Formats: sequence, structure tokens, C-alpha cells
Amino acid sequence: MLPLPHLLDTPSGKFMVWGHEAIAQQLFQYGQWEPVNVELATRILAGSEYKNVVDVGANFGPFAVPVARLGHGLVHAFEPQRVIYQQLCGNAFLNGLDNLIAYDLALGNPQSASDLIDFPDPDYAREINPGALSILSFGENDLPRAAYFGSPARRTRKVRYASLDSLDLAQIGLIKIDVEGAEELVIRGALDTLIRSRFPPILFEAWSADWYREQKDSLLSCLNDFGYEVTLVFDFGIAQHGTRSDRHRVEFDAAKGIVVIS
Repeated sequence: MLPLPHLLDTPSGKFMVWGHEAIAQQLFQYGQWEPVNVELATRILAGSEYKNVVDVGANFGPFAVPVARLGHGLVHAFEPQRVIYQQLCGNAFLNGLDNLIAYDLALGNPQSASDLIDFPDPDYAREINPGALSILSFGENDLPRAAYFGSPARRTRKVRYASLDSLDLAQIGLIKIDVEGAEELVIRGALDTLIRSRFPPILFEAWSADWYREQKDSLLSCLNDFGYEVTLVFDFGIAQHGTRSDRHRVEFDAAKGIVVIS
């Protein structure tokens, strides 16, 4: 049985959450999750020709819900964990968001158009951060990763695995990717989509941990090869294409302890 959820009403929207879950605790305490990313999305979409958003690794919707509530366009939200996908659908319904389209699907760069892969299937009564689960195995880095996030799930289930390009989505104004180390796979499977939408900005996670350095360098090199210029702030980045004139400046003001967007 799943633990019973709490109904949380925040400035970001209404959410069904479990009280022991890490992101839910942030919503309980602050009423929002990763506000810099939501603020960036707000500014980017306000001035963008295209208004649709792709959220890869959507979890239960702490980014997708507030962005969909802006009402600019469609939010395509991808979450491969069946239970969390159902939670995401429930949160879209709670907020009356007919522009939030949820997919029970893992995105990456498969050899075929669509495939099935094993994905962790945790005990949600015990797992404090299901959003930290990944399609990747980090091999010798499993131990430091476990120390960073907590114990990995032991069970797995088959999930659909496809590229973003295989979905033929159009008029994308922003892509957000938070897939626990698999960001490069998502980007490499999205080149046609990026070209078709004139290289929209990409918000992405990029850990600062030493054991992730090689994967991070490869991710940044991939973005550079695609013509993107990257700004990193702590464990997240924004990639903006060099051909676009609507780029935003993002920097950390150490004196004030805040991220400044201009």
C-alpha cells in the first residue's frame, strides 16, 4: 500500500504529496521548489516566440504545475515512475490544468525509436527522494552517489524509453531536464526538436560532486557542440544558444546570497 498523501495549497499551486518526501518538505516550508528555475521559465516564456515547455524528469509537478499555471502554452511533462506519474496527473487535475500533458515515459537516446528499460521501483513508504532515482548505473560511483542521495531502490520495473525527437513536439520555448545524471542522453536524443524550435533555452541539473566531474564535462561539451553557451549556478545550469538575441544573464550575487536574473 502507498502512504496516504497530504493536500498542500501553496503559492506554486495545489499538490498531493507525502510528508516524508524531500521536495514536499521544501514546499511545506517555503511554498515553492527551485524558485530560480520557475522565475527563469517565467521570463523566458514571456519573451519567447514559442510558448510550449518540455519538463523531463517532472516528478509530481513542482516545476510543471507553476509553469503550466502561467498559461503561456502546453507543458509536456515526462515522469517514468508509474506511481509518481499518477501523482503528477492528480496534481494537474487538482489545479485544473488542461495544458499540462503528462507522459509515463523515460527520455534519452535509445538505439531504436522506442524501447523498454529497467527503472528503479522503490518502496514509496520509505523512499525520501524518489526524484533522485535514475536510468543510469554509476558503477564504482554507486557508493558516493548513495551517500549523496540515500540508499538506491532494489526493485525495478520495465518502463518505455524513447527520444524526445520521436515525439515530434513543436514550438518548444523552453526545455527543463532533471534526470539524475542522464541529461546528456536526453539532449542527444533531442537534436531535431532543438533545431525545429530554433534552439530553445535548456535548464538542466549538473552536480558539482567530484565523482560526477567526468560526466559533467561530457554534458557541457555536448551542449557546446550544439552551439549552446552555458551558465552554471551551484548544481543547475542554463544553456542558451549563441544564435539567439533573447538570452538572459544569470549570476550569483555572493554579497546578497541570491541568484540575479537580467
